[in-house]
Amino acid sequence: MLRRDRRGRLTLPDVVFTLFSVACLGALTPVFYTLLKQNAGEFSAGEQLLFQAMVPALLVVMLAMIYITAVGGGGTRS
Repeated sequence: MLRRDRRGRLTLPDVVFTLFSVACLGALTPVFYTLLKQNAGEFSAGEQLLFQAMVPALLVVMLAMIYITAVGGGGTRS
């Protein structure tokens, strides 16, 4: 019996989810940084660094999830 290898297969739901996630992150980034700038006086230096690292960390997590899905195949194994 031949097995179908699903690794690296790009599916429409993967593309839609990725584009939607990137669009949401891109749309909310300026709002997040504006709010961070307005409240900068109330945060300590450590809190500011933590909040400034949040958007890049979300981007790294998104890229890691794309990589894991691509390597793992995404579908069920049979």
